[in-house]
Amino acid sequence: MLDKNQGIVYNISSAKLLSFTLKYTILIKAMVFMNTLEKNLKFSILFEIYGKLLTKKQQEIFSLYYDEDLSLSEIAENCNITRQAVLDSIRKSEKNLIDFENKLEIISKKERIQGLINKINSQSDKNQLLITIESIKKLL
Repeated sequence: MLDKNQGIVYNISSAKLLSFTLKYTILIKAMVFMNTLEKNLKFSILFEIYGKLLTKKQQEIFSLYYDEDLSLSEIAENCNITRQAVLDSIRKSEKNLIDFENKLEIISKKERIQGLINKINSQSDKNQLLITIESIKKLL
């Protein structure tokens, strides 16, 4: 036989578990969303710098996906190709953009130069300034 107190404890435990599960689900979705935003930003920057090195068709599909936020199905319909062909094009474009950066290092050099410029702005020692300026020249 179940008394009233046991039912209340069970209901409170269930509510806590449901609350934890809901919070955990929201946290996971937020993390996935942040990873998606980070990925989109990364590829948008890569595309801005290296996009012209892709084929015209890759540029079009990549732009529709990342800039216009169209789904794979919408892009497939607009371009008269299969959904799988859209996905393959996007993946190949992403790989190519990453390869371009790995070989040419434009973004990483820009970031290093910006870091050195920030260092110059915070330095007062003339010798250190000259060393930092020489570091920038080597990157160019």
